[in-house]
Amino acid sequence: MGSGEGVEVRCLPSPRTRRPLQPTPSTRFDDNSLGTVLDAIGIPDSALDEANLVGAALGGTDFVFTGDEPKLVFRDRFDPTLLWAVNDPPLGVVHSAEGTTATSGDFVFGNPFASTFGAVNPTTLSAPANPILINEFEPNPSGSDPASVSIELRGPPGGSFTGSLIAVEANLATPTVNRSNAISGIFDTNGLLVVTISDLENPSFTLVLLENDVPPTLGEMFDVATYLPTTLDAIGIPDSALDEANLVGAALGGTDFVFTGDEPKLVFRDALDPSIVWAVNDPPFGQLINAEGAVASDDDFVFGNPLVPTFGAVNPTSATDVLQGDFNLDGVVNAADYTVWRDGLGTKFTPSDYTLWADNYGITSGPASGTIPEPAAGILWLVALSAFWRNCRRD
Repeated sequence: MGSGEGVEVRCLPSPRTRRPLQPTPSTRFDDNSLGTVLDAIGIPDSALDEANLVGAALGGTDFVFTGDEPKLVFRDRFDPTLLWAVNDPPLGVVHSAEGTTATSGDFVFGNPFASTFGAVNPTTLSAPANPILINEFEPNPSGSDPASVSIELRGPPGGSFTGSLIAVEANLATPTVNRSNAISGIFDTNGLLVVTISDLENPSFTLVLLENDVPPTLGEMFDVATYLPTTLDAIGIPDSALDEANLVGAALGGTDFVFTGDEPKLVFRDALDPSIVWAVNDPPFGQLINAEGAVASDDDFVFGNPLVPTFGAVNPTSATDVLQGDFNLDGVVNAADYTVWRDGLGTKFTPSDYTLWADNYGITSGPASGTIPEPAAGILWLVALSAFWRNCRRD
């Protein structure tokens, strides 16, 4: 390796290790003199040298001979037990430590033949089915600054979560932690979890969700490489075009907004396409702005008013292929959607939305059946009884 080449380290924040002794070049290697070994990777340039590698003996990994001297070695993004080597020239294949090969078509999130120092590595695995993401927050709520704010996460329904939410200041050239909160909770049946943290300082900042429940200290310089392995999501919000360069959301595998022309009062993730994040300025002028700066009208959304917060309820969506009456967006119109409609009546939904639910009860997303089943009699009886009981209580 030349003197100008880099080594990317993937680690947990603040590992507790004693400082190892550093052996000098050309001395006999003794693994007892190293102190605590965090990782080791052995690379041979011939089959004969495989026996001389010590990576596996140190708790790490030794490659078999790949047929050449690899120009690049990287760890898989989603499965850190997988290591890949790229020869020079690569000849269209990537080699695992055990000697199996993969092609570029087997990888997502980047070109596996090129180095990605400082960015997330490619992976042969698909993203988790229910990734834990930041779903909704208010960067700059209307009115005076509150003492605390709500943050909505989305994840696996019924799953528990313990982690941290931090804000990284972007008004400074050096990213600095200015908010740091440990959080925990259980995702509801819609896969939503609302937590409360200390008030966010108005943008510019990057909101970062960490799976580590020991948050960094306030005022700490934020190092992307240190926190990348434990980052679940990150969204950067600038209050000027100049601050866009100081956001760290994209570097952490998340999203950075371009300047929306103001400090957004609301940011939320699209209910049906979580890759789309929307921002609402104050006043909104009936518009929503995505991370790339494209503008949509509030009339382009269904299932709620996209200009107001919906903490604890399914977010609005701009998708055009939404199943009418499927208020929890699970692909079927059933009794669960009635509960969502009832709980949101008067705020998110109107009485006419009940008609949509009733007319489409039993429909699932997929090939059309040609008929629209009527709601089950028991469901209609339940709705009538609920209305009767509510009227009796008013009387």
